[in-house]
Amino acid sequence: MSDAPFVIRRALPGDAEAIARVHVRSWQEAYVGIIAQETIDAMSVEARGRRWSTILESDPSDLAFGVFVAETDGGIVGFGSVARQRDETLAGRGFDGEFTAIYVLVAHYGSGIAQALMAEMGRHLASAGIAAASVWVLEDNKRARRFYEKSGGQLLYVEQHRRGDTTLCEAAYGWRDLTQFG
Repeated sequence: MSDAPFVIRRALPGDAEAIARVHVRSWQEAYVGIIAQETIDAMSVEARGRRWSTILESDPSDLAFGVFVAETDGGIVGFGSVARQRDETLAGRGFDGEFTAIYVLVAHYGSGIAQALMAEMGRHLASAGIAAASVWVLEDNKRARRFYEKSGGQLLYVEQHRRGDTTLCEAAYGWRDLTQFG
């Protein structure tokens, strides 16, 4: 666990490569034994960097969309993103927003960075007029599930999702009142 001071801020287009490094490394650190190793090994910083560059350089008209980074004096060590809900079932249940990603390097687990990212993203969604949001997490990712539960998320349901050649079991967690993030 790192006790380094950190700042949460809106991501900039120039952050794409650093976000990609955190994205890939987080998968390498957190998903071993949960996701097929060949899937983890196939991830590349270059490919993720191009994807994040496209995302960060776009000009979304939707005020609910946002990407945030956690930065220490050593650089970006975590990030998260939010948007309008993609899942029709969850939208139908009143969860109009979605925490689409949240990743923090293992060295910074327990530092408060993940909580600060969640709070910033929750406030962002609330400021866009979204009252409730959800997140998808791999069912076997017990650490992340405990984090979401500790953050006030309620388990909504578990279902299988097809991702390419792989079927993953994912749990949906929801927050009915984003004002809890202050």
